[in-house]
Amino acid sequence: MRKTPLFLVLLFTVVMTYGQSEIAYLIEKKSNAVLLEDDSKMTVYDFKNYDFERHYKLLIKNKNAQGLKKVVLCYSKFRKIKKASVTIRDLKGNEISKNKLNDFKDEISDLSSLASDSRCKVLSPSISKYPIVMEVEYSHSNSASLFYSSWQPQKKKCGLSNHNLKSSI
Repeated sequence: MRKTPLFLVLLFTVVMTYGQSEIAYLIEKKSNAVLLEDDSKMTVYDFKNYDFERHYKLLIKNKNAQGLKKVVLCYSKFRKIKKASVTIRDLKGNEISKNKLNDFKDEISDLSSLASDSRCKVLSPSISKYPIVMEVEYSHSNSASLFYSSWQPQKKKCGLSNHNLKSSI
């Protein structure tokens, strides 16, 4: 008897779309930043291995939300960062800066345990003029899947425009 592989595809999609008047309201009145897009994709290969990809665009309106411009990607012997890029533009779409994984600083993520192998790649772009649109894209592979990556489409004091999560097994 021939066994055929069983592929399960789970699609969790949450799409929140606002009209122009609602986006204008979020930008003008209620927030220091607006998450314009957030697409995450997790591909599970087996019980141990999976890949995680994320792409998001964030409108940072003023210096009150400058903490959101810091990008932190943690890695260890079980999690390898495959790629990362951060592009910063003004509201007209003109590119202010573009950074790749090589531009990130390497830092220890847990100072209490120097024997730990957990580290982070950190990028804190210096921005003096606001508003800006920050586009971040990264991916990492994991070889231990006791816990899957968390998905948090919204941060404190940040409006939300559109976000998606796609998961496949």
